[in-house]
Amino acid sequence: MRFGKRLAIIVSGLAAAIAIGYGWISRPHEADGVLQLYGNVDIREVEMAFRQSGRLATVAVEEGDRVKPGELLAELDAQPFQQALAAAEAQAQQASAELEKLRRGYRPQEIAEARQSMRQAEAALSYAAS
Repeated sequence: MRFGKRLAIIVSGLAAAIAIGYGWISRPHEADGVLQLYGNVDIREVEMAFRQSGRLATVAVEEGDRVKPGELLAELDAQPFQQALAAAEAQAQQASAELEKLRRGYRPQEIAEARQSMRQAEAALSYAAS
């Protein structure tokens, strides 16, 4: 055989050995009948929403954690909602006091003051008529 043919056979054998070795290394290996694959899952869209807008106070999970349905993932800052609740309760108490005032009627002092104003207006009318 010539040197060129020998070189071609050696190079093709070496290329075949490299291809077989690469195929063996890149193939997923099975251990105890369990297929193990490695990699990352890239999540581009997450459907998570709160019923109200606001700032997050706490985040209960980290990226990559396993979560169960219904598990708390994050919590909104409650202070703005507590302040709004206190303001609404104050308005309700004020409206209740106004309603009670209307149900009880006028105070005797206010009635006496109104009678005195009416007498002064009658006196002014009778003076103007004379």
